[in-house]
Amino acid sequence: MLRDPITAEVVSNYLLSVADQVNETIVRCSFNPNIKERRDCSAVLLDGRGPVVAQPEHNPAHLGSLMYMGEEVLQKYGDAVYPGDVFIHNDPYTRGSSHLNDFTLITPIFHQGELMFFAVNTAHHVDVGGRVPGSTAPDSQSLFEEGIQIPLVRLMHKGKLNQDLLQVICWNCRDPAEREADIKGQIAANEIAREPLERLCARYGNARLRTILDDILAYSRQRAYQIIQELPDGRYTATSYLDDDGLGGAPVPITVTACIEGHRLTFDFTGSGPQARGAFNASETILKASVYWAFKAMLDPDMPATSGFFDALTIVAPEGSIVNPRPGAAVGVRVDTAQKIADAVIRALNQALPPERRVAGSHAVNSGLIFSGYDPFRQRSFAFIETFGGGGGARAGKDGLDGIHVYMVNPSNLPIEVLEREYPLRVERYGLVVDSCGPGQFRGGLGIRRDVRVLADEIFVTTRSESQRQGAWGIEGGGSGRPAYTCKNPGTPQEERLPGKRSQIPLRKGDVVSLQTPGGGGVGLPVHRKPEQVWNDVLDGIISPAFAQTVYGISPPLS
Repeated sequence: MLRDPITAEVVSNYLLSVADQVNETIVRCSFNPNIKERRDCSAVLLDGRGPVVAQPEHNPAHLGSLMYMGEEVLQKYGDAVYPGDVFIHNDPYTRGSSHLNDFTLITPIFHQGELMFFAVNTAHHVDVGGRVPGSTAPDSQSLFEEGIQIPLVRLMHKGKLNQDLLQVICWNCRDPAEREADIKGQIAANEIAREPLERLCARYGNARLRTILDDILAYSRQRAYQIIQELPDGRYTATSYLDDDGLGGAPVPITVTACIEGHRLTFDFTGSGPQARGAFNASETILKASVYWAFKAMLDPDMPATSGFFDALTIVAPEGSIVNPRPGAAVGVRVDTAQKIADAVIRALNQALPPERRVAGSHAVNSGLIFSGYDPFRQRSFAFIETFGGGGGARAGKDGLDGIHVYMVNPSNLPIEVLEREYPLRVERYGLVVDSCGPGQFRGGLGIRRDVRVLADEIFVTTRSESQRQGAWGIEGGGSGRPAYTCKNPGTPQEERLPGKRSQIPLRKGDVVSLQTPGGGGVGLPVHRKPEQVWNDVLDGIISPAFAQTVYGISPPLS
């Protein structure tokens, strides 16, 4: 029972607004389009004792990069944390960022000499060194190939920036000036939180505010216990698959068993594939972020995302598996594994829910392209990354959404005008993939197609296109979505299918790279879809007349 639920709700929403301000400031201060346009960044607020007390709806994959930062600072530095300090961290094997591109900045906030909060943010820097531009090659075989590793270190001390340390970090990246500017933007963003948090402390007093924060955490914890207790006890197992581990070979299973017993819920990943040879390993932070997100999304989307509800869940992951790799394993493309983790958890929890609350599988990938090389027009080297949405899974009573990001990723679309202004690239086609939806009484969403022409020689592309072997799963008789497809020079005699996971594929001036992302799965037997819905899908360009005839057995009217 909360001691003062109204005040706890007011304070909780106040903290969320402060964290949102931090994130907006990162976007406004950034120089690289991946942050300033695609908003590949997140922010949270931590209690000065460590727990997460405010996490807005930013990028779910970043949660793991942020949730332990207070604990790590306190464990390493103890009482030697001072006003004006700022810490930086990106090491995935010491509970830092889940891959090296995410630089995490931690700022302690004091009031009347007491450490009351940590403002924490992370942002994906497009290049942090390593063997290839972009630093996230799917075929990297070691963390040391992926860029600079930064253990938890103090970047500012009592308000004074360690310029030498900052220079060492930035000079290990391919665009040191941009890296420096974006890191300083992250420092400034955390500083935005200082004044409103100090006002909050002054209003309630430090002692009472700590009690309120304890109530916020307790509320999430008790709410999670109650939700679990309403589920039927049992063991529910599901498996999702990666096409391979980044270096070819057989599909890699991500297997989870959800064990429900009373108010306790354990997710056991025994049976998942071994540690990947390529860059698809998921360390502790991204594994937990994926499980926590899927639990909340499936069972209680409105539950406050604090450390309180984390306490209600237990996660078991065998050491040396793809979901608990040994230190040093490559993790650059860990988000595709995170997508499959969330996908498997959703599929397992489906079994514990009534039919009206079940969902079909979404595209469950983070399909992307990284272009790099020399830009003769701007006379500089460049690295550009963009990831694309796909089809959302259908739900009971609703079709899936078309062309959306799902699960663990939530970046914005990069405007074509920005891409063409910044890089020697031209977008020649951008739209939805007809017939990519999983059929059913309620159809899945459509995937996305993006065709990009390179306007100079000496350009390379790194492909990150998972789920080329198998599409998103349907339920209750619904069909699977169409798998992904990547090629060069589509629709010409020179069309060539490209590997889904390959770094630094050479391109020539005029080549076109085409990426098609997967569609979502359907719900219910296709024969139960209403004829007028099928006809409307044809008229809207969602499916072709041939698809309507072959899959649904319906010939749409000609007019």
